[in-house]
Amino acid sequence: MNSKFIILVLLVSTILFLGCDTQKGYSDLDELYSGFVKHLRESIKENLRDYCYKITPDEGTVKYMKNNNFSYRGFPDELKKQNVSLSEIENKYFKAVN
Repeated sequence: MNSKFIILVLLVSTILFLGCDTQKGYSDLDELYSGFVKHLRESIKENLRDYCYKITPDEGTVKYMKNNNFSYRGFPDELKKQNVSLSEIENKYFKAVN
């Protein structure tokens, strides 16, 4: 399988499981898909970085999950244990799709 497709599937899964109403992100799955395709076609890396920022969890998501005792594959509990910042997650996604 194409690695970019696999990354897209992982990102969509993350958004579906971690999504909540914040200023960051997309309002529906169609916007997410079209945004991903748009940013892959463009050669401007800053736009792709912006896309990665929009789809990664933010502080609101972390707070929501902690307040509701919800964890998905160790997130957000592992952030503190592994000393990982949300910007590091954003950079990891960016490197994976770039």
